[in-house]
Amino acid sequence: MKTFAIIFFLLLLKAIQADAQINVPLRKNITITPDGTQGQQEWSNALKISLERDYGLYLQADKDWLYIGAFGRQTMPYTDMYIKTTTGLINLHASMQLGERLLPQDNSWNDETPAWNWGNNTHWTANTVTYKTGASENQPFREQVNAYEGQEFKIAISKTGKEFSLLVVMRDFVDADIHVSFPANGNQYDVRSWQTLSIRN
Repeated sequence: MKTFAIIFFLLLLKAIQADAQINVPLRKNITITPDGTQGQQEWSNALKISLERDYGLYLQADKDWLYIGAFGRQTMPYTDMYIKTTTGLINLHASMQLGERLLPQDNSWNDETPAWNWGNNTHWTANTVTYKTGASENQPFREQVNAYEGQEFKIAISKTGKEFSLLVVMRDFVDADIHVSFPANGNQYDVRSWQTLSIRN
């Protein structure tokens, strides 16, 4: 009886894990320019996930690249991505510059340590927020920068693998109270709370 209960629990756990996994749709002929503006057709075939505060996450892939769009149309967002692969933990950052760092798996890290490798976007890219020509620092920040809707990431599948765990954290340049995560209860220091993703047909 005890053995049966253990087997039942393991099967139930496997079913829960399967339900928790999100499949990223695999498409052909994706043409996304990471410029921070959501083109009418660019994300039309993507998996769309609605988040709080009218934020949205878009996911799709082709045979070589994973595309992730993190949009907050009414805000001024910047984005951190935490990715757990079979080889380690990666932190990608897109704001006014791009940055990447490898994180130790013992949680001995914070927002500053280990140091960022700014400007390093090997095997990935994303848009950055840019100032308008002639912008004055006396203007509201929204008027200083070129219009954008969020961050668009293009990441080589050779970097993530076809199955990985993901945490996306979106903050706002202007409103410090905005902190939107996917998954909603994800904790950057607890990989078990991140979302498992699989790239499939």
